Amino acid sequence: MSKRMDKAARREQLLSIAVSIIESRGAEALTLASVAEEAGVTKPIAYNHFETKENLLKQIYQDIDNRLIESIQTAKESSNQSIGDIVAILCESYFDCMQVNSKIYGLTIAALKCYPSNVDLSQNIQNFFVKAYSELFQLPVSGNNYQNRLKLISVYGLIESVGEAAIAGLIPQEAALSYLKEEVHHILTK
Repeated sequence: MSKRMDKAARREQLLSIAVSIIESRGAEALTLASVAEEAGVTKPIAYNHFETKENLLKQIYQDIDNRLIESIQTAKESSNQSIGDIVAILCESYFDCMQVNSKIYGLTIAALKCYPSNVDLSQNIQNFFVKAYSELFQLPVSGNNYQNRLKLISVYGLIESVGEAAIAGLIPQEAALSYLKEEVHHILTK
C-alpha cells in the first residue's frame, strides 16, 4: 500500500498517474481501478476523489486550463500591464502550456467527447476562456456587451487554431507567435 497522504496530495498523485496512463496506453486504458492499482491504493480511494472516469478526465483538462490561466495572471502581475504586454504574455503562456500538454489535452478532450453528457464540451471550454480573457483584459461580456464577447471569442479561436498548427509543426512557432501577438492586439484594440 502507498503511504498516507493528505487529500490534495493524493488527488495530485492520482491525476499524475491518470495522465501517465493516457500518454502511454491511451484513454481507453484509463480506469479508476487502474489508477488506484498504480498508486498502490484501494479502488474506493480513487472513486472518492473522482467518482467516474468521466469526472477524472474532466479534472485533467480543467487542471491544464486552470494552470494556464494562473500562469498568465502571475506573469501579468509582474508586467507593466500594457495591452501589448498582456497579449504577449497570453500568447507565450499558451505556447508554453501546449508544448507540455498538447498531447494529453487532445487525448483527454477526445475521450470526453465520447460521453453524451459532453455534447457542449467545446462550447464550455470556449466559455471558460472567454470569461478568463474578459477578466484578463478587463472587457465585460455580460448584458449587451456582445462586441466584447465577439472579440474574445475571436481571440480564443485564433489562439487555438494557430497554436495547434504551430505545435503540429505546420507553421514555425516563432512566426505563429509573432502573428498571434499582432492579430490579437489588433482584435482587442479595434
